[in-house]
Amino acid sequence: MVDRLDELQRLHDAATKGPWRADVTPSGPSGQVLRNEAVVADHASRDIVLVARRGSERGHQWAKDATCIAAMRNALPALLRVARAADAVSKKPSQNWPEMLAALAELRGTT
Repeated sequence: MVDRLDELQRLHDAATKGPWRADVTPSGPSGQVLRNEAVVADHASRDIVLVARRGSERGHQWAKDATCIAAMRNALPALLRVARAADAVSKKPSQNWPEMLAALAELRGTT
């Protein structure tokens, strides 16, 4: 059986480095969309990786999905640290609380 945390870590390590952002540029008055990438990843080489394309889909669900994907991808390292810390606390509560609290503070952006 594959440990889900190990699998998420493997996927994170293999994925395009971030930070990721959602490019949800709305169409102009003529309906033309100059940039229609839904999710891209910017990294040191300034490459842009197209993950999803708006296409002819109507409505704004694609923008909501893109924003969610980018936010989750950027939060994944901190989420994995929180999950690992929670696992450690479950095994030895008295020794691992500081690590857990630090991981939660990072996830909340309060570090």
